[in-house]
Formats: sequence, C-alpha cells, structure tokens
Amino acid sequence: MSDFLNVNGLSISLSEALCWSAIEDTPSFVEVTRDRALIRQYALETGISVTESELQEVIDKVRRELGLEIAANTESWLAANRFSLGDFQSACAHLVLQDKIWQSFDEGEVKRHFDENQDDFTRVTLYGARVRDKATADDIVRRVGSGDSNFHVETMEHSLDSETAPLGGYIGRLTRREVPEEISVSVFSVDPGELIGPIKLDAGFGLFLVSEILRPELDDVKDDVRNRLFDQLLESLLERAVVSVAD
Repeated sequence: MSDFLNVNGLSISLSEALCWSAIEDTPSFVEVTRDRALIRQYALETGISVTESELQEVIDKVRRELGLEIAANTESWLAANRFSLGDFQSACAHLVLQDKIWQSFDEGEVKRHFDENQDDFTRVTLYGARVRDKATADDIVRRVGSGDSNFHVETMEHSLDSETAPLGGYIGRLTRREVPEEISVSVFSVDPGELIGPIKLDAGFGLFLVSEILRPELDDVKDDVRNRLFDQLLESLLERAVVSVAD
C-alpha cells in the first residue's frame, strides 16, 4: 500500500499503520471503519437521512471543538490532513446519522430493555485487598469481623495492590459486567458492609467489601440503555455483514 504518513523523515505505509492498529488498538482502525460503514448502510436502508440544517449544525459544532471557527483555519486543517471539504462534510454527516439511530429507539423499547435487564445497570461501590497468603486474609477477616480493626486500614497496611491500597482498597463503582467473574455472584448478593473472601486469586488471596449497592431508576440510566441497544443493533448488522480488505 502507498505511503500514509511521514514522521521526521520516516515514511509509514498505510499497511504498516493498519497492522499497528490491528495489534495494539481495541477496536482497531479497520474495525471502527467497518462499524461506521454498517451504520451508514443501515441509515440508508431504513430511510434515516440528514437535512442541510442538521449537517450545518454539526459542522459548526465540530469546527468549534477543533478550533476551526475561522474559515482560513479550516482550509489549512483540511490541507494539512489532505482531506477534501467533501470528506469533512461526509464525516460530519455520519455523526448526524449515528445520533439519529441512537435516538430512534422509542421509549417503549428503552423501558422494556431496562425492565428485562435491570441487574445489568445496578452498580456497586467495591473495595478490595490482595494479600500474600490465606492466613493473612483470615486474620484480617477476624479482626474486621470482631470490630478490632477497619477493612480500609488493614488494606492500606497489607494489600499488595499498589494502585488500590493507598485508597483504602477502593476499586471503583462497577456494573455487573465490570466486576470480575469469580466474585460477581457474591458481590451482588451480599448486603453492604459484608466482607467477601478470602478468594484464591492468580497471585495471593483477595478480600472484597461492597460499601453500597445502587439500583437506578430508568431515568438515571436511559442513555446507558440506548447505548446498549445501539451496540446490539451494530452486533446484529455485523453478523449479517460480508467484510473484506481491498487489495
């Protein structure tokens, strides 16, 4: 393939760049491009189109975000990146189509998906500690359970996880999909404040603490539901797609 980029005199071919992306990026450039093409085809098939005013609104928004409000700056940016004005308009039109598809899921469909998958949108605030051996883990459970110590203090002192230990074991506010599979059932079945473990991990033993469980209402996660429906639509389009890389 032809040269794609030149960096400090080093020429990078398009095939090289695509291979780098395939190995390092998730999703890769090819996958992202494929998905965008599928979205465009779906819009055409379902009669979703872009009006001039909708396109102009997004063009103005993108130019503001890129600092290209002045026409001369836009022209320089297009020239530097070797994009035509038509390329730029096409990319902005894609943003409109994507948003229209995202908005096309009606309220009934959104509510139905939420009602059938409420557990997927539940979040837990999770803390954890990873210690060297089971004896240490058992001692922590005993001290915390008897009220002689605090889980967060024990974590800061004993946990081997350099990222979470200074935070008292704070892992994050996670959905069911984000919680490691080996503890997911336990995490979503305990009451806040209960210790989970010791659990054998690849390196050491884990203790976990759920400090709160958040079960949102539909209005709290409506955008998340639409994102899920959009992803499911894309997956269904991909299952039927025939994709190949041109020679």
